[in-house]
Amino acid sequence: MNLQTKYCTIALYCVVAWRVFQLTMVKRVHPDAKPSSVLTPNERKILKHIAKTAGRGPCLTLGDFLGEVARLGGYLARKNDGPPRNMVMWRGLSRMTDIEIRFQMSR
Repeated sequence: MNLQTKYCTIALYCVVAWRVFQLTMVKRVHPDAKPSSVLTPNERKILKHIAKTAGRGPCLTLGDFLGEVARLGGYLARKNDGPPRNMVMWRGLSRMTDIEIRFQMSR
């Protein structure tokens, strides 16, 4: 692996890490914000469908949507659980990206 490839890889990892950290902190600080401020229309559509098929209420706020991302990552959302952390959000975002890719391929 040459030096340029290493730098590009590090830059990509930094962008992904920033998004995961952003989602984690936004859920904690501004859970009532508009979902369109952070999530794409496809992401919102997928998360609404996942919440509906799981029997949970409708996703209205950014906190609801990011809660669904955390659940995709293995967060159980029990009464005494703390807020989801970066690793859970990373796994949920990764899984949601896989679902989004499959969704776009099926079109």
